[in-house]
Amino acid sequence: MDLSRGQLADIRAFDQTVRHFTLTLRELAKCIRLGSDPGFDQDPVDAERWNTGLEASALLPLYVDLAFVYARRLADQFAKAIRHVLFTHSDSAPRKYKKLRSVIAEPAKLQLLKPLCGGDALRQAFERHSAWLDKLRDSTDESGELRKGIRDIMEHHPIAVTVQHSQAGDGPWEINANLGEPGISASFRSELIPTLKMIVTDMASLWTMVCESANLPVAGRLWIAPYGDVVLLTGNDDDATAFWPESEA
Repeated sequence: MDLSRGQLADIRAFDQTVRHFTLTLRELAKCIRLGSDPGFDQDPVDAERWNTGLEASALLPLYVDLAFVYARRLADQFAKAIRHVLFTHSDSAPRKYKKLRSVIAEPAKLQLLKPLCGGDALRQAFERHSAWLDKLRDSTDESGELRKGIRDIMEHHPIAVTVQHSQAGDGPWEINANLGEPGISASFRSELIPTLKMIVTDMASLWTMVCESANLPVAGRLWIAPYGDVVLLTGNDDDATAFWPESEA
């Protein structure tokens, strides 16, 4: 399939943001690993370990914030890029993820775009794996109640990413990142790191199902980045997804 310069620009923008997202997740994983071991209970205190933990804790909010920025940006960039391999009439396809999801959900509207893949498989992909975007942007739940999206809260409310350390009994220390300050509504508080992991997992599942529905080729091997901080998956059509492992293998 021959692509125009504009179509190639859409795909390159998506690819570049994915790679930046991957690097951000790698550095965030490093901050989590180093910041979770502050040496509070060491006697005497290991100065090098203490300073390393402090630096990681200071950098962690930056990478958390940046990860949510990239995740939100990827939604519409994905819509712009993927339409060129999904539809005959790609220029008529919505360039916003929210609108694209709405069109795909309606068979009559979807057929107007002349999909190059199975419509049912495409609908299932967007139905099953769009919760990640609903976590990022303001949306409504099944009862019609407004749900505040994390990225929208970050952009439009006077909050900040705060970092705390916690320890359960004699277990290991953990580092946590939340939204808000003392006195802020509890609805603005969220465990950002587990939420980000859910977003990455759901987003990657969407990309996989969409690529499979379009019969895009699958890469034959995984590439693991240095230090084990991130697993970079080079997959369908040279796209890339990333996540950090729960524990070191």
